[in-house]
Amino acid sequence: MTPVYLPDGSIDWERTLFHFEPTKAGPYVMIILFALAFTGHVVLALRLKTTYMIPMIIGCLLEVIGFVARELAADHPFDNGLYAMQQFLIIIAPVFFAASLYLILKHIIHVVDDALSPLKPKLIGLVFVGFDVLSFVVQGAASGLIVGADTNLDAINLGVKILIVGLLIQVVSFIGFLTLAFVYYARAHNDGRTGEPWRTSFVVLAASAVLVFVRSLFRVVEFWQGFDGQIAKVEALMYVFDAGLMGVVVVLSIVFHPGRYLDGPNGEVGVFDPRKRPLA
Repeated sequence: MTPVYLPDGSIDWERTLFHFEPTKAGPYVMIILFALAFTGHVVLALRLKTTYMIPMIIGCLLEVIGFVARELAADHPFDNGLYAMQQFLIIIAPVFFAASLYLILKHIIHVVDDALSPLKPKLIGLVFVGFDVLSFVVQGAASGLIVGADTNLDAINLGVKILIVGLLIQVVSFIGFLTLAFVYYARAHNDGRTGEPWRTSFVVLAASAVLVFVRSLFRVVEFWQGFDGQIAKVEALMYVFDAGLMGVVVVLSIVFHPGRYLDGPNGEVGVFDPRKRPLA
């Protein structure tokens, strides 16, 4: 993108890729938050042997890299590559958070009672993680199209439309996921199983899933308006309804790590060790 400056030599932020002057402090806060979350999740995954939390770890890493790219893009506001990189990484990271949530529900069902689930645990991973992969591919393709478009408005608009499709796939997938989760919980409740330790993991899972769902809806509305829409121009909304909500998700999953409620001291499935219960 060709740089545009005001008569006094300062950047004409309205005509940058951001369409506003981005905050310098915001990315640093998010880099620290997600870097700490990344470290915490790695330590807990190794200690509790919870391989199903690996996507969460990847998501934290993508958030860190994404906000580093955002800080660099703010310093070089006419650089298409940096702008597209930060957009892509920050947008795609929640796909990996969602994947861990799908696998946590699969684990809960396996621990409690497979027979109570409308869908077999193996299918939960295949179906919902499959939708996650599809969403990732579509959003990745859209981002690539937008980056390659440079100033071609038709190509950029097409890329945005494809990006919306990718986000809608995630939204539809999450509606199905939430429906399955609550149906399972209702059946377990009727079977007298909700007094067991797994209930804590389920409550945190449900809360996290709702937050990811709200974030996805926010992004759909934002991109529906376009990169120069009213929502996209209010940076605080991105920090509240995307980065902020995802920050809550990764912190919740550390404080109430499912490995403390669903696994035994040596990683055995379905063996609860009260010594692992977090202080809360």
